[in-house]
Amino acid sequence: MKKRKKKRISAGGIFFTIIIVFLSLILVGQGIYIMSEMKDSDRLYYADEDDYIRNVTYEDYYRVLSDAIDDCYPDTKHTETEKEIRALGYYYEAATLYKAYTTAGDQISAEKQHARMERYRTEAGSYADETTRIDELLELS
Repeated sequence: MKKRKKKRISAGGIFFTIIIVFLSLILVGQGIYIMSEMKDSDRLYYADEDDYIRNVTYEDYYRVLSDAIDDCYPDTKHTETEKEIRALGYYYEAATLYKAYTTAGDQISAEKQHARMERYRTEAGSYADETTRIDELLELS
């Protein structure tokens, strides 16, 4: 029978093992951190009634439109005020497209957008006066 040589534990081997364990712990920690960040990014913020009112107050009609588009899931319930302000955002979109088509000389498309403008003006309800301000900003009147 051959005698086995006993392996000696060297300082370099211990140091190398410690480094590997340390780096493995960092890798696992970073993986957990990345997963938690990905989970947090799934939570989206949707505008509420106060946000819509604030945007109208500051005449930030593009933001109203943007919020209305971002928050258009079928299961979302909106208050009456939110519905009116969302219609104002869609009015802004239609008015912008109306101006673009009119400038480009495309009367058929401009008439379609004008019809949308009238529809959204009525849906804006108590905020229908804001449509006049949008017309002024876009120089439609």
